[in-house]
Amino acid sequence: MKVIKIIIFILLALSVLIVVFINISPQFGSNPSSSQRKLYYTFPNYIAGKFKTAEETKLYTEEMTMSKFF
Repeated sequence: MKVIKIIIFILLALSVLIVVFINISPQFGSNPSSSQRKLYYTFPNYIAGKFKTAEETKLYTEEMTMSKFF
């Protein structure tokens, strides 16, 4: 019973550490700084505060059956 409690504690602590790491690390989608936002406004595909794709992407999955898709 004591071993199970230790394993549960380790898993819980590991989960908390992973969540904290993801929320603190900027490479996982933090908000851009003011200098980055100013740079974004110089890009031609940055319109109304969002990036727009230059070319439309067609989805071909509508035309095929599920068996052909996989």
